Amino acid sequence: MRRLAICAILLGAIGCDHDHACRAQTLLLGLTLDAQAGAADSLVVRVTVGGGPTINNPPLAHAPGDRIGSIEIDFPRGYQAGAVIVISVDAVASGAVVATRSVTTVLADGCSLAQLDFTTDGGD
Repeated sequence: MRRLAICAILLGAIGCDHDHACRAQTLLLGLTLDAQAGAADSLVVRVTVGGGPTINNPPLAHAPGDRIGSIEIDFPRGYQAGAVIVISVDAVASGAVVATRSVTTVLADGCSLAQLDFTTDGGD
């Protein structure tokens, strides 16, 4: 089974944004959470690369109230420029999913940036 490593860089400080450069061979997912998703105590990220199996990653701790952040997604089996990737994020509070959003993008050469906005995007 292919596994993806996920590293959280959740940025909660006022004034932080998520327009950062991505590191080589990674995807940097910028997150903007609405009040409901921002109340979550964890985020669960699922990743599908190139139509392969969906990888369910362990929950990432989230400080309730933080509304802006980013998640860096690493590809230990190789970054596949040109591959279609689907990323789904569940905001979980006290064990219950309170919001879900997904984004589909194509991995660019070198590294990729994607944005998931819980304030404007429709849920799944």
